[in-house]
Order: sequence, then structure tokens, then C-alpha cells
Amino acid sequence: MTAQRYPYEAARIAFLCARDGVAAAADYCLRTSRIYRAAVLASARRGHRHAHFASLPDYRAKFIGSYCDFKRFHLAQRASLTP
Repeated sequence: MTAQRYPYEAARIAFLCARDGVAAAADYCLRTSRIYRAAVLASARRGHRHAHFASLPDYRAKFIGSYCDFKRFHLAQRASLTP
């Protein structure tokens, strides 16, 4: 795992792998990617009464970058387990 492959979340993913193991880190990444995606999509433009701060321009790109890192890690781990 490198910071090049996961530019936003390399440190957090490495920490989770060391602390909980790769399988648990992959589960965390799957859950968190779903939460981050929902947060980015929860904007006033999309009809939500209470927009999440992740949908604001200052935070949106960072949340999307983190989402992509988590999703990429989860998919890589899932692919490595599939025969």
C-alpha cells in the first residue's frame, strides 16, 4: 500500500490494517465509502432539507478523494480473495 495509490487515506488504511487486519480494514473501507458517498450527495440542490457539510465546495473534493481511496482498497482486497 502506497500513498501514491491511496493519496487521501493511505495513513488511515495502513493503521487499520496494522491494528485490525486487512479483512477488517476492507470492511471498514466499504462501510465508510458508503457513508462518505451519501454525505456528498446530501445537498440542498438534490432536495435535502439539511445539507451535509461534505456537499459544500470546500469539503466535497476531499470527501470524494477519500471515498475513492476506500472503494479502491476494498475492491483490491475483494479481488485478491476471489479465486
